[in-house]
Amino acid sequence: MWRRVFCTLTVGVSLTSLAAAQSILTDQFQMNEPGLTATNFQDLTNKECTNSTSDPRSAGPFYCQTDWTSDGAPARVGHGTDALGRMYQIRPRIGFIDGQNRLVYDIQRLNGGTNVFAVVTVPGERTICNSTGQLCDSRCGQGESVFQYTYLYNLAVDPVNGYLDLAVASKLTCGAGGFSFIEERGIIRVSGLPTLLDIFLSYQPPATLTWNVPRMPEGLGGSDSFSLYAGDAHTVSDLSQSIPVQCVVPSARPPVPGEQLTVNDPLPAPASGDARYYLAAVNYQGQRRAGQQSSGGTPQGRNAAALPACQ
Repeated sequence: MWRRVFCTLTVGVSLTSLAAAQSILTDQFQMNEPGLTATNFQDLTNKECTNSTSDPRSAGPFYCQTDWTSDGAPARVGHGTDALGRMYQIRPRIGFIDGQNRLVYDIQRLNGGTNVFAVVTVPGERTICNSTGQLCDSRCGQGESVFQYTYLYNLAVDPVNGYLDLAVASKLTCGAGGFSFIEERGIIRVSGLPTLLDIFLSYQPPATLTWNVPRMPEGLGGSDSFSLYAGDAHTVSDLSQSIPVQCVVPSARPPVPGEQLTVNDPLPAPASGDARYYLAAVNYQGQRRAGQQSSGGTPQGRNAAALPACQ
C-alpha cells in the first residue's frame, strides 16, 4: 500500500548524498552497455491510477497498465523493438545483492534465438543504510536499517529516436518492508539505443535517390507527379534557395501508390564539412506540397510556393 509522505531528507549518514544528488527512481539503474543514460522523463509522484480518464490526478494508461497475476503480484507488461529489430522486455529474477538473494529486474534485449542480453539491470530490493546501532535517518528508529524497494510496471521502445521508456515506482523504508518515508513514481527514459538515422547512410556517391509513393502523400487525395529539389543543409528553412534536380517524376504517367521511384543524382558529392538535403515535393491537381515544419511546437505545411519554378 503506497502512503504519501512528502518531506526533505536532512539527516542520515548514508542518505545525505542521495538526497542532494538525484531521484531515487534513477540512481539505482545499472547500465550494462556503454552510452546508455537514465533520466526522469515524467514525474508522477503526485498522480494516481484512477478509473476516470478525465481525472487530472490520473497517472495515465502507460503507468497504470499493469496486469495482476493470480497471486496478487504485478505482471510486467510492455515490449518493443529498436531500429535494428531487436526486441526488449522486462524480466524479473532473483539475484545476489548485499549478500542476499533479492528481486532484480533485467531489461532484456532479444537478438534472436538464444541470444539474450541484459541491457539495464535494476535491483528490486537493496540496502541503502545497514544500521549497526547508529541512526540511519531521523524518520526511522534507532538501529533501523533503510531499504529501497523498486517496481517496474511497463516498457515501451521508440525505435526512431532510440529511447526506452519504463514505468517505475520506488520507495525508501525504515526496516525491511516497514514505514516508507520517501516515495517516487514516474516514467524513466533510457537514452542511447540505436536511432533510425544511426543505421542509414545519408549520402553515398555515386548514388540514386529512391522513395516510396504513399497513398495520400502530404494528406492530398493522390499524386500526379513529384518534383525533386536539393539544397545546402544550412538553408533548409528557405526553400527559395533550393535547386531543381528533376521536375516530373515519373515522366509521362502518374505514380502508383506503393511503387518505388528512383532518380539518378546528377550532383557531385558535397565538399568535406558540407551537407545537402533533398526534397520530393508532391503535385496533385494543381496543388504542390513540400512537407512540414514545426512553428512554436506546432507542425504546419512548408511554403511550397517558395520553391523555384520547375518545368
